[in-house]
Amino acid sequence: MLIDIAYAAKDVAEAAVESAPEGVLGSLGLNLKLFIAQLINFGIIFFILWRFAFRPITKVLDDRKKTIDESIENAKKAKTNMEMAEAAYTKKVDEAVARANTMVADGQVKANEIVGLAKQQAHNEVERVIAEARNRIKEEKEKMRKEIKEEMVAVVVATVEKILEEKLDEKKDAALVKKMIEQI
Repeated sequence: MLIDIAYAAKDVAEAAVESAPEGVLGSLGLNLKLFIAQLINFGIIFFILWRFAFRPITKVLDDRKKTIDESIENAKKAKTNMEMAEAAYTKKVDEAVARANTMVADGQVKANEIVGLAKQQAHNEVERVIAEARNRIKEEKEKMRKEIKEEMVAVVVATVEKILEEKLDEKKDAALVKKMIEQI
């Protein structure tokens, strides 16, 4: 439909160009038919632009302005909320730091108690181990003395046998060993 109107306007414009200028308007260089055709073309173009370009563009611009205004308002609210949250965060961090310091101090006291207790237990354990070691040494010493006495007796008996070149019987041997042990 619009295309038909445009063709009609074109035909009118061509007809106007073909006719010669007449009257007062003709003396001024205006062709009335051409002028009317141009007015019709202008009206059609204006209507098309208004309908399909200006109104949608205006609507898009109004929507965009509304969106920008809402965004600015939301940004202000967000800034206020952020400041309040930051204040609350700072307060909680300060409280947490205070609690942490208290916990560290308590921990140090407990650690010192545990270290003292551990030192005492270690000292007691060392004393017990030393006493146990002394007892073992004493037992080993006695055992070694007995073993040395027995070996010495065996050596003395062997020496005496060689000297006497005779072997004593068991009774004499036991008596001699006993006598030697007593002397040592």
